Amino acid sequence: MSEFIGCGVTDFVCGCEWGFSLFCAEIIIGMQGFNKSQLHIISPHENQPILWTDEIRDRYYYVHVRADSVRFISRKYHDDCYRICDKVIVDEGAMLFTDDDGGFAAQYAGINDKPVVVCESMLRNSY
Repeated sequence: MSEFIGCGVTDFVCGCEWGFSLFCAEIIIGMQGFNKSQLHIISPHENQPILWTDEIRDRYYYVHVRADSVRFISRKYHDDCYRICDKVIVDEGAMLFTDDDGGFAAQYAGINDKPVVVCESMLRNSY
């Protein structure tokens, strides 16, 4: 993250999904006091964290309260809300920062000529 900020990236768009995405959002929030970075959250639906553990749900809400903007694709879950969310995030961003180079968002970014930066996640076993 700090490398992107050092290169002048100021705005980050995040889906705040449990795992890598939420962790990145927490890093951005933590760095806001030291730079002019902004966090924009686009969540698939309002009840996204409903089945998560209390700890992870609290982290999710902590980030939402501190984000510069929050939008929801849908009020309630539906079959396409996560895919639509990924499309919006890719469409609105200049590049995709991900831990899953084979996921829908990475494939969609590639099709739309958006650079994909893959971070080898150490988080996979920590959530």
